Amino acid sequence: MITETLTHSTPAGTRHPEGSTSADGSPGIVERHFHEGNMEALKVIMQRHQRDIFQLGLRLFFNREKAADFCQEVFIRAYEKRKKYNPALPVKPWLFTLATNFGRDELRRKKEIIMADGNLPDHPAPEQTESHVQKRELQHKIGSVMSKLGMTYREIIALRFSSDLSLNEIAEVLGISLSAAKVRLCRGIRAFEEQFKADGGEEYVM
Repeated sequence: MITETLTHSTPAGTRHPEGSTSADGSPGIVERHFHEGNMEALKVIMQRHQRDIFQLGLRLFFNREKAADFCQEVFIRAYEKRKKYNPALPVKPWLFTLATNFGRDELRRKKEIIMADGNLPDHPAPEQTESHVQKRELQHKIGSVMSKLGMTYREIIALRFSSDLSLNEIAEVLGISLSAAKVRLCRGIRAFEEQFKADGGEEYVM
């Protein structure tokens, strides 16, 4: 069992989050076992990153069912492509590169505008408070605005606001320099805010 291996390989009094890194900060035993095809290592990586991958899918597609399918497919592809991953490096940037490329291909392949998750009811259900309805309306509007942005801006906004990736990691995921990532993110946010107001919304600060 990989969990037993992790326990016995960690010095007493030292805790490494789910065996993700060694004492010097380098990738650890989970990454190596994942690269070798160990399914339990895959489960650990899924537990660690599936929430952020789902949130990335949600910001790309604005549909919970599609985001869930996207999340599942990303980890299937990650396992299939694990031999292309260098276990001497952190797995997170590699995983998000794979997810971003897959999401980009899906959006281009379908050539569809994906609106916010579900439709607003004509009359709110009795148990829905006004704040819940307002929140759902805002989510719907954000989805509509995001669908009108170009892919370049859409994916960097999705990466920035769906995970704890640093700008350095986002630049690595997108294959661009840090300065280019900063410029692209600033322009993307500006484009979002301008489109939000153009669609009749009040000022929205991301």
